[in-house]
Amino acid sequence: MFDPSPAEPPERADAAPPPLAGRRVTATSVPAGHTVTGVMLPPAGGLLRLHPDGGEPPLELDPARWQVRPEVSVEESRRIHCSDGLLIYRHDDLPAAQLATATMLRHLRRRPAAGQQPLAVYPTRKGYAPLFAVADSAELPPLPPARHAAWELARTCARCGTRGQRPLGKARQDGQRYCEACQEPVGGTA
Repeated sequence: MFDPSPAEPPERADAAPPPLAGRRVTATSVPAGHTVTGVMLPPAGGLLRLHPDGGEPPLELDPARWQVRPEVSVEESRRIHCSDGLLIYRHDDLPAAQLATATMLRHLRRRPAAGQQPLAVYPTRKGYAPLFAVADSAELPPLPPARHAAWELARTCARCGTRGQRPLGKARQDGQRYCEACQEPVGGTA
């Protein structure tokens, strides 16, 4: 039976994120004038959340004490929105420390958290890949010890010990994995 009383519309699971979520912003504290730049995350508990540049953990900002302005750069001015209303980041302006596709998250041994909504998109040959906040993503279950050792070995340079996020390429001469700086030929040329 039809109920004519007004009801609250149900919260959509696919609702767009808040207007600044996913955008690069500059936040300035009102009394002290401290400035922080980074990517806005969806708010939590009435507080603004900012994932600063430099790999620091997300900050919770009181809107009464912080002014947040979208960063307007050459990349930002040419960035557009997809049909879902999400920002489109290209390869040259993607804040990879703060936003990542599901595939990029897997390279970090993470995945989108249950119910986590994308904040922006990244163009691919097949359309757009959703970008999720790295800070809000969930860690994957730990690998068994043997698989973890293989995971680490594939990402560690045999010569200098540098560890990368992705597996390093194998050298043809000895089958070892080397970083870009150490990829010179192992043996001398004859």
